[in-house]
This record gives sequence, structure tokens and C-alpha cells, in this order.
Amino acid sequence: MKRVGATRKKLESIGEIRQCDRKTTDGRTYPRQRTITTKADEVEKVTEIRNIRPSLLEEVSEGRLTVGEAYRQTQRHPRLLEVPKKQDGSFHISNKVNDWYTPPEVIESTRLVLRSIELDPASSEFAQKTVQAKKYFTKENNGLCESWNNSRVWLNPPYSMPEIAQFIEKLLAENIDNYIVLTNNSSDTKWFHSLLAESSLVCFTKGRLSFVNPDSDSLSARQGQTLFYRGDNDDLFTSEFRKYGEILKVVA
Repeated sequence: MKRVGATRKKLESIGEIRQCDRKTTDGRTYPRQRTITTKADEVEKVTEIRNIRPSLLEEVSEGRLTVGEAYRQTQRHPRLLEVPKKQDGSFHISNKVNDWYTPPEVIESTRLVLRSIELDPASSEFAQKTVQAKKYFTKENNGLCESWNNSRVWLNPPYSMPEIAQFIEKLLAENIDNYIVLTNNSSDTKWFHSLLAESSLVCFTKGRLSFVNPDSDSLSARQGQTLFYRGDNDDLFTSEFRKYGEILKVVA
């Protein structure tokens, strides 16, 4: 594992740094070298964090995140590779070149079940070519600061923290009666369970959805997704979304 000065102290707390002398065959001693030994799972997590979002290691070294928390952030934001902090929502996966958006068939299923998409509060100009919401907010006019007026809401929030938790909190605070929300499977988070408790049905996708980018390419996420539903037509949601995965009823 590559040794990085900014993370050395944090790695000391994970594993053990040992001093060792190395001798040649003629008895001469090499200068001491520092080697880092850590638990295998921590090594793998640190390596993946470095490969996907190396800036998170700075937060680990400063004590603002644990290795586990930083690793979970890389999994909630699949294939993120240190992109500019563009959090327009309604796109889902990013790399250095492209933004990746909700598959059109999922949007059409949402439109059918909700009867119309009145509001997309975490969107972009490009996303609206498919979503075609009656009203939408982008990063520039920030849906977190606007009233959602109990609209029929489609929400695919930015998946990084704290943005995703803030959008879920806003949705629940607005007491929206009809919504479909698309997120990663993140059952280890508080926001996931808060949203689950207020929904009537959920769809756990079979495998991973294939998202699209502005050049019409496709990419599968690194984990499955969950679609949350609250509304006045459970039967229609069940019949329409069962093609994407298993439908479960939330029991209060």
C-alpha cells in the first residue's frame, strides 16, 4: 500500500508501524525503513478510497471521518472519480467527463404511476429532456430552499453526504403525499430508514439499473437501487415497477 504522509497518523491508529533493519550479505545495515501493516479489510478500504475519492483521505487524517465512513461514501456515490462538485440531482453517476442520468424507462413508469411529475426538486436542464416535470429546481435555484407545495414529486437526489440526507429530510418535512424516490441501497443510513418509514411500498431492483449519459452511453451502478413509493395507487405501482425488481409493502 502506498504510504502517504497526510494519512500516516490515521493509519498508525488502524494498524501498526514497525521499525526494521535490513542487512546485506556482508553484514552492512540498510537505513531503517518504515513499513505499515494493517488489517486486510482496512487496507482494501483505504486502497479503494484512494482510487475513487482520494480527497476523503484528508478528512480521515484530520479526524473528520473514520475509514469506514469514508469508504461508505465511495460506495454511495458509485464510480465517482473526483469530479467537480456538481450536485444537480436527477443524475446519478459521475466521472471526470460525463454525468449519468436516470434511465428513461424508469421516468416513464414514474409518470404513469404518479399520473404526472409535478416537481423534480433535484434536477438539471439535461435531465428535464426526459423528466419533463411541470416545475423543477437545479443547483442554481436550490430546491432545498423552496416550497414543494405537496406536489407529485419525482426525486433522484445527489448521493453524496450530506446532500442526500438533506433532500430526504426536506421531502419528509414537506409532507408530500405522492412521491417516487430513487436511491442506492443504503440500509445502513438513518435517512434510508426515515424514508422507508414514511413510504407505503418499496422496489428493490434486480441487479443494477443502467444509467445514461449525455452521449447516450450506459453504465451500471456498482450496487443495486431502491425505489420508494408513497401515493394513492399501490396496485398500479406494484404492477408497473415489478419489472424492475421485488416489491415489498412497508408495515408500520
